[in-house]
Amino acid sequence: PASLRMDADAEEEPQLDRSAPIPTGTGGAAPSSKPAPAAAAPGLSPCSIKVVGVGGGGGNTINRMVQEGPGVERSTFLEYVACNTDIQALSASLADRTIQLGRNQARGLGAGGIPAVGRASAIDAAADIEAIVSGTDMVFVTAGMGGG
Repeated sequence: PASLRMDADAEEEPQLDRSAPIPTGTGGAAPSSKPAPAAAAPGLSPCSIKVVGVGGGGGNTINRMVQEGPGVERSTFLEYVACNTDIQALSASLADRTIQLGRNQARGLGAGGIPAVGRASAIDAAADIEAIVSGTDMVFVTAGMGGG
């Protein structure tokens, strides 16, 4: 039976002489080669990242992050989202997008530090939250955990 052996007797693969000139002419078609892919410009990313601030503490964090900036053009890969039951806090938000939680429960007046109201408000806005984060590669959630 034939077997593969890796020893000194094995034939070596021929090496290309890269210093030799490439023949030109009309006698045959030149080999086609695909251009090398261009490197991504600094700050551009093929992924989608969202930072979601929930409630007052999360909203304050988002505002601070927007003010300080990530150091690159964020619109190419990073989006800030603020979620709150308090419509007044959302109107002052620096986030790219906002979600009002609990349109029926809190009616824009905040959760009042009551965890049950905050939970019901988040469940009420589940479809809005899912629409924003679907298709996103990475999601960071920031919240103060103050009670509402």
